Amino acid sequence: MAEAASVIEENVEKIQKTFKNLEGDIKKDWKKLHHNVLQQSKKLGKNVEKKTAAEWKKIKATPIGKRADHLGKQVAKLSKDTTAKAEGLRRETNKKFEASVENMLGAFQIASKAEIDKLDKKLNAITRKLKEIEDGKGSKAAKKEN
Repeated sequence: MAEAASVIEENVEKIQKTFKNLEGDIKKDWKKLHHNVLQQSKKLGKNVEKKTAAEWKKIKATPIGKRADHLGKQVAKLSKDTTAKAEGLRRETNKKFEASVENMLGAFQIASKAEIDKLDKKLNAITRKLKEIEDGKGSKAAKKEN
């Protein structure tokens, strides 16, 4: 009976070892297959790009293709010009709007945000200087008391 158990244990170990070897082989084969698929995909992509470029070249050589290419360039130029003009108009409109707001606020004698910010900076500077003066006098008064 002990012999039978020993034989069974040996066979189980052999089976486990075989499964581990198979697992390793499967992983290697999977990596190899994956690599091959990626390589074939890259080749196919390059091939498609070459053929597409060649077909576009043929199309552009035709009168309709030349006309389409010319129109495409004109549209791109017009789009660029229009965008630049629109940006200039937007800047000009913003300046005019800001000037109108400034005039309106001035008519009602209301300070603008820029003026308030300027006054705020000056006030902070004056407050800082006043605090320094007070700290200086406070330390001199403390010295006199001692």
